[in-house]
Formats: sequence, structure tokens, C-alpha cells
Amino acid sequence: MMHENEISEQIIGAAIEVHRYHGPGLVEQIYEESLCHELHLRSLCDLNGRSLCRSATKQCNLAFRFGWT
Repeated sequence: MMHENEISEQIIGAAIEVHRYHGPGLVEQIYEESLCHELHLRSLCDLNGRSLCRSATKQCNLAFRFGWT
């Protein structure tokens, strides 16, 4: 089982990877879908469990908005 700091590191890393791939300026839904896919690749999210992906997306948005990285 992963420690919460390891999970946070993986989520933030996934968000950074999505941003590197897409860059700025796209609609939020594209980033959300891409983040869900990236989290699935890292075995952190089940693509059928969209609420988990959306929750992680919201946490990433808060982290970047408030500088929690």
C-alpha cells in the first residue's frame, strides 16, 4: 500500500505530464480526460470509477492554484 505522500507525488506527476503533453489553453474537459487516463496508466484510478478521477483532478487543480506542489 502506498503512503499518502507517494500517492500525492504520483497524482501531481500525472498532472505535470498531461500539461507537458497538451500545453496551456485547452478546455478543462480535455485535461480532465487526459488526467484520468494518466492516472489509470499509473494504476491510481479505475476508468470506470470516474468520481475517483474527478476527485483527483480537483485535488490537482487546488494544488496548482494554491502552490501546494
